[in-house]
Amino acid sequence: MKKILCLLSVTLLLLSSCSNDKNESSNLEESVFVKEIAVNYNGKTITQKFSYDKNKIKSITFQDGEKTNYTYSDNVITKIEDLDANGKLFSTMEYKYSNGKIYSCLRIEYDFGPQYKNLTKYIYNEDGTVSYQIYKVNALNGAEQEKDLISGKLFIKEGNIVKEEYYSNSVLEISTLYEYDNKNDSFKNILGYNLLLNLMPSVNNIIKSTKTTKDVFIGTTINLYEYNSKGYPTTKMVDIVNGKPFSTVKYQY
Repeated sequence: MKKILCLLSVTLLLLSSCSNDKNESSNLEESVFVKEIAVNYNGKTITQKFSYDKNKIKSITFQDGEKTNYTYSDNVITKIEDLDANGKLFSTMEYKYSNGKIYSCLRIEYDFGPQYKNLTKYIYNEDGTVSYQIYKVNALNGAEQEKDLISGKLFIKEGNIVKEEYYSNSVLEISTLYEYDNKNDSFKNILGYNLLLNLMPSVNNIIKSTKTTKDVFIGTTINLYEYNSKGYPTTKMVDIVNGKPFSTVKYQY
């Protein structure tokens, strides 16, 4: 499911509520959210349907019956649960916040048995970057244990992650550069989604990513988009090679 989500940018037209205050009304942006998307890969199409409560995302239902549920506390997302087609919970992400920013993400997977847990903690640096460190967690009592080998750093500009560094045992292993268009990312209006750094939130759409490992070039991914009149993508062609996409995403509003 998360692999599919990495391919996506999403959109849907929703009427903005009116205000008696003309100044306030003039500053309101018309909110856009996805209603349904279809990912075509290797001749097969997989659909997803989105449910909202105003500007809060409630759930994503997949064609095969799997479902992702979102839980809010006030205006922030505190839990994301993935369920299989039989309604059985197979993974959870629990978020905690400090001063309006994400502080930690606890990931629990129930297929590693009985369950597997790891904790990601975020540090907001003075230069505007965000560092993260993964910790091991006792699966039985939930107690935080020693640091994992994995850590990283996010470079953020105007709401977009423009670079990510991935470290193993404090050694830089992979560096990824991201380039964006000047249009609207389809998740940008979902309340609280921009805080979920592990899900790569953005204001605009990624058009190019370049990956290197220890100064050795690995490859470049090119994405092409078609947009509606409001500047949100209607079609995303993923990983264009010799004019052919690896997959194609269609959006319904």
